[in-house]
Amino acid sequence: MAVTAVRRPPARSPGSALPPPPAQQLPPRASSWGRQATAWVATGVAGFGAAPLCDHPGLAVPVLGAGVLAGTAHGVCGVRTRTRNQLADRLVEALSPALGLRVPDRRAVRLYCWRRGWPGVPRRVELHYAPGIDDTDPLWVPAVVAAVGRRLLADYEVRAHDRRRCRISLRWVPPGPEAEPPPAAQVRAERTIGELLGPTAAVTGVRWEHGELAAVDVRHEAATKLSAAGYRHRVERVVSTMLPGRWRAQWDLEGDTVRFELRPTLPQQVPHPPPVVTAENRWNVPLAVDEDGETVTWHLRGTGPHLLVIGKTGQGKTVLMNGVVMELAFRGWPVWICDPKRIEFLGTRGWPNVQVVATTVPDQVVVIYQAWAEMERRYARIESGAASEDDFEPLILVLDEYRDFYAIVAEWYAGIKVTGMPTRCPVLEKLGSLVRKGRSARVHVILGLQRPDADVLGGEMRDNFGTRISLGPLSPQGAMMMWESPHLGVALPRGIAGRATAVSDDARPLEVQAYWTPDPRRAAAARHPADLALLERLKPAAARHPRLRVRLDEELLTTPDAKGRSQEWAAVAGGQLVPAAEQQADSATADTGPLPRLVLAGEPAAAPTTEPAAVPVGAGDEDDEELDVDEQICVDELAPGDLVCVEERPPTWALVESVEPDVTDEDLVCIDWRGDDDAAGSLVVHEDAMLTVRRWPTESAPTSHPFGPGR
Repeated sequence: MAVTAVRRPPARSPGSALPPPPAQQLPPRASSWGRQATAWVATGVAGFGAAPLCDHPGLAVPVLGAGVLAGTAHGVCGVRTRTRNQLADRLVEALSPALGLRVPDRRAVRLYCWRRGWPGVPRRVELHYAPGIDDTDPLWVPAVVAAVGRRLLADYEVRAHDRRRCRISLRWVPPGPEAEPPPAAQVRAERTIGELLGPTAAVTGVRWEHGELAAVDVRHEAATKLSAAGYRHRVERVVSTMLPGRWRAQWDLEGDTVRFELRPTLPQQVPHPPPVVTAENRWNVPLAVDEDGETVTWHLRGTGPHLLVIGKTGQGKTVLMNGVVMELAFRGWPVWICDPKRIEFLGTRGWPNVQVVATTVPDQVVVIYQAWAEMERRYARIESGAASEDDFEPLILVLDEYRDFYAIVAEWYAGIKVTGMPTRCPVLEKLGSLVRKGRSARVHVILGLQRPDADVLGGEMRDNFGTRISLGPLSPQGAMMMWESPHLGVALPRGIAGRATAVSDDARPLEVQAYWTPDPRRAAAARHPADLALLERLKPAAARHPRLRVRLDEELLTTPDAKGRSQEWAAVAGGQLVPAAEQQADSATADTGPLPRLVLAGEPAAAPTTEPAAVPVGAGDEDDEELDVDEQICVDELAPGDLVCVEERPPTWALVESVEPDVTDEDLVCIDWRGDDDAAGSLVVHEDAMLTVRRWPTESAPTSHPFGPGR
């Protein structure tokens, strides 16, 4: 059986709608302008010689001049005609593949109404293409028009397109008044965007602010290529790398437009605004503001009934949680707090509608059990038909430093567990049940921890926290567990407390600045007027819910069972929350009442907190202690989240935000970085350059699953 070889057509170059030009060329045109010019000159010379013989010697010079002038004019016109014909032939050769012609044909391209000049510009161009061409392709006609403009060195627009006759008529566009050349920044932006979006990209407008390029509007016809979110993200990254500052893109894929604009600068501190509660926003708790000044909220009745707050020490996690607690209390909802560190929420004791602040392990277990029991009671009422979900007001359970809680509960339970009891403390199962089922019963959980590792926060439990916010920069492994992406949130400034990554209302992760709320205990001690005034605006006018205390069964605590075993777990599991007035203060361990407004004797007064303290860059940073020692690596091993030295003297460290090849030189690499003072910049180095970095420990490498075990 014979095999027929099929020759494939040559591949098109990336970003071009037209195939490469054909190899064959048109034969040269026959021309007689040289012979005709010579004949005119010869006629003049003959007339010069014949005039005296005809008894007209005065006509010799005029006849000679007329012949030479006619010959010269005919020669010049012939040269111009030849130049125009050559220009037309080059245009035919260039357009033949796009017009579907196997062999270049001069009849396919007609040039009419040439303007005066050398060699002139045709005012009208008619193109005839093969019927097999897909003339519905939105990229084909603009590419043909662009090819005509390149060959004729003029601008053209489509005058008519007759698909029945397979004919396109183009009209010459006269040049406008001579404009000043655009600034270098605009030229660089147009070149970069054109290389990324292809030849159909056209800048339709620019905006300048304070002498700097601030926005670029672009129209394109590359919607198919841009439909992939990964490619749009790469385009945004490259533009941000190639142009000064940090840029973002606003895509309109239906309208084939995009707007590149400088990212607004986030403030380094946003004081908690006074609550304004209406029927529309009652269930939306404000958390932060984004770079456009829009409020990022926690929707209790939306898809995120529980809130997960991530942040290392000093990044503002407790400040944010304190502000959320005060917002919830202002709405008149009861708030129960478990504080494993014992001092983070001291200032909320005595705050209206904050019913209990539990600090010891038994008290925290009782609070969680009672929250679970309240959830089950509400489910029972809904099941019996005595109530519906909307009849219950929200109950908020706050649990900070969940990793510490997990560890101390395990240690405490191991000391009181007796034979026959479960291996794992049952309170952890109750907490998981609250997260899974609390939404319908209007029981909401706020969980705070430094990193959502799978060994303490399982995948199922973590997935039920639809609303998440991570404060400060994350390691690539932490970002993978939090956002399922190793790049989100890894390049936040380390020196700005409250800078975070959150999810907007349309489910887009974005950089935000969390609200700053003063600690009532420290504000009372420092007596800072601005802080006290802010707290006064956040404080509810009246308490709708009484303060509660934990009551344990004292008899079970001190009396062993029949086998002589401790009954401490039974006393704790059977503990209750009772109004504070029903129990003496000296026997209460969960809440000792409101703290005095003055500092204790001998204790130095805390300095007023008005601005977040900037974290110094260099040795001694708290975050740096979690990183490995300095090392020299090649730039191709650099990854987002690495701490790189961008200046040797003085040493200046910054977090790597992205690493992209330079679009102007394939041997160079552009490194986008963020500094601790929210400064941003780009570092262009050779692909073989060595850089000094500090990297995250290798033992923190994630598993293949995005929510796999951490370190």
